Amino acid sequence: MNTFPTNEPRSTAQKFGVLGAIVVLACAGSGLFGMLHNQVSYTVSPEYFSRFKFLQFGLLDPSVPERARAALIGFLASWWMGLPGGLFLGASAFVFPAAQMFGAAARALVAALFTAALFPLGALLWSLIWDPASVPLRPGYARPSVTNPIAFERAGAMHRAAYFGGVFGLAAGRFWMMRRRRASQRSQS
Repeated sequence: MNTFPTNEPRSTAQKFGVLGAIVVLACAGSGLFGMLHNQVSYTVSPEYFSRFKFLQFGLLDPSVPERARAALIGFLASWWMGLPGGLFLGASAFVFPAAQMFGAAARALVAALFTAALFPLGALLWSLIWDPASVPLRPGYARPSVTNPIAFERAGAMHRAAYFGGVFGLAAGRFWMMRRRRASQRSQS
């Protein structure tokens, strides 16, 4: 039950508080997504990290395990996507009463992250099913010292696909939230 009627100023203040919480949750979820994503792409191509990402992020300390560095890179590269994503989904949840807003936005965030995960996994599956000799290697992309350029490109394709997945994931999360809102309105009338 909503403690404050939705037309009172306190309800609006509550909603902005919930929006802040959603942004924090989205940043944490995006960071975790990046960490898990990098564990999968590290499995596909450790060289993608040892010959590219570790250099790019300046994480060259050999005393830190490579998987831990890959996870840190995943967090650093993706947590900030929670800022626009959380604002987008949180603002979209303003159509709900304050008491329902957090739950609706949190479920939409889960839908968004799940949808986003399908894209890099789909890119990986596509590259595994497709003839490996036909995987397009971008000129100059793989480092000269890379021993398995096809695996390197597969990991790169996963990373590029994750960005597309993020955009489609936000759309899917918002779509799910608006469908839930319409269903809730129909059941009340």
